[in-house]
Amino acid sequence: MTPITPREKQVLVLLSKGYTDKTIAEKLEMSPNTARTHRQKLRAKFHVSNTALLIKMAIKKGFI
Repeated sequence: MTPITPREKQVLVLLSKGYTDKTIAEKLEMSPNTARTHRQKLRAKFHVSNTALLIKMAIKKGFI
């Protein structure tokens, strides 16, 4: 797996808490499109097709 960046880790933690792209963007002071892009890149890095599987794999691998 490709390493995740510190910013991606922040997004991952907020996703695991159930936040939307819009809320993540507000909390991390970025645009909703940037938050969405981080989520998409995380799904690619974890080789999963949706956010639920992303969270499951992140927990399994100890990122959350």
